[in-house]
Amino acid sequence: MRTLLFGSLWAFVSLANQTPKLTPVPRVDLERYAGVWHEIARLPNSFETSCAHSTAEYTPTPDGHLNILNRCVKANGYTREARGVGRVENSPSNSTLRVNFVPHWLRWSGLGWEDYWIIDLDPSYQYAVVSEPNRDYLWILSRTPTMRKNIYDAIIAKLENWHFHLSHLIVSGEIVSKSQSSEPLVLEAFLFR
Repeated sequence: MRTLLFGSLWAFVSLANQTPKLTPVPRVDLERYAGVWHEIARLPNSFETSCAHSTAEYTPTPDGHLNILNRCVKANGYTREARGVGRVENSPSNSTLRVNFVPHWLRWSGLGWEDYWIIDLDPSYQYAVVSEPNRDYLWILSRTPTMRKNIYDAIIAKLENWHFHLSHLIVSGEIVSKSQSSEPLVLEAFLFR
């Protein structure tokens, strides 16, 4: 009886502590997603140490892939660039990709491919949130170097609801109040999944 009680208690605790599966957005129009995105915030990662003012530029290719150009300005003023490619993993939804930044001649080996999931996307493509299934990486992106505080706060609330650990989140863009923003009003539709 004691074994049954202990086993039941262990199963209950295990299920209660499981993090729900992360899901990508249902659909991404890659032509609308293309262009320059400014990093507003990120979780720390080894390839962006000391980076500020980071951008990612996505360019669709005729074969359905994306060329990627990541740029960041380091603390010493040096601009660092990384070129890569992204391939869609869930066509026609286009919301999960695999990206690779190793030299082209090495990609055939399978080295360097990483998950890139678009987990939140503004209906007018003014902001996006990118992560991967384990929640180890996270980027909050905007079409401009600034993001209104109410939009940022709503994104953070969703990320907390989706069990992201945000205590080490690095805010690299500028968060502005509505009165500070000189940008046009952005549709603020927040769909909670």
